[in-house]
Amino acid sequence: MIYWYRKLYTDDKVQPHTKKIQKKILSGKGKKKYYVILLSRQKENLLEVLKTDVAFYRFHKEEELYVIGLASTWEKAVQIIQEILVEGYGKNPDFQLKNSFSMSDFQPAGKNSDGR
Repeated sequence: MIYWYRKLYTDDKVQPHTKKIQKKILSGKGKKKYYVILLSRQKENLLEVLKTDVAFYRFHKEEELYVIGLASTWEKAVQIIQEILVEGYGKNPDFQLKNSFSMSDFQPAGKNSDGR
């Protein structure tokens, strides 16, 4: 199951088409590949970046994936992660990424922001 961060981080190419891209990712029918930034499934890691290809689709059916960002390229995904970290440490020198996201900040894929 995929859970989308309510304040999803995106790059400039994805941002105007976020909802449409999310639907394509969920359906598995999109020809263009994107990169999702996830809260890591392994405790020793903070984040993961997965390309929306066969491996991603296998994972999202078997595990709960918490997506915080969506990018058009690997480089843009890395840039988004850098921005998250710079913003966090800029606000608080004791910033802890894992403590920055609450499960209530996510909504299950397929649900609108109003819960439908």
